Amino acid sequence: MVENNPEANGMHRLQFALPDTPPKVEIIFINWEKSLADTKAISEILKNTTYSNYDYQLLDLSSEIKESNVSAAIEVRQSHSVCSNFFHALNVMALSADSTYVCFFDLALRPLTERWLEELVSQAIRPGIDLCWCSLVEQQ
Repeated sequence: MVENNPEANGMHRLQFALPDTPPKVEIIFINWEKSLADTKAISEILKNTTYSNYDYQLLDLSSEIKESNVSAAIEVRQSHSVCSNFFHALNVMALSADSTYVCFFDLALRPLTERWLEELVSQAIRPGIDLCWCSLVEQQ
């Protein structure tokens, strides 16, 4: 279905149907900030997400957050503290995921709608599609 995107004036959105049992997605949240406030951000993002078949991890790139504090503040399956090789850390986390898809999510950003993950997955499940991403839209 093609429709006007009410959240982004002048843009359109393509939506494809999801299967009855949507595929599992591993969300890897990336924290750049030196504040535990981002654990609240993760909770808010997940609370405002309609997609239900996901798991998540936290990649902490903030030198001031102790790994044990992050793990205690929110439930995380796995967390990694500052890594000298950012891409190696992403690969390790992605390879440890027990899911069909992996979503890298920068905690400096926020989704526009509760259906953000459904829309990404609906694009990713199309035949021949290996990678999809969202557009960054500045809200007025």
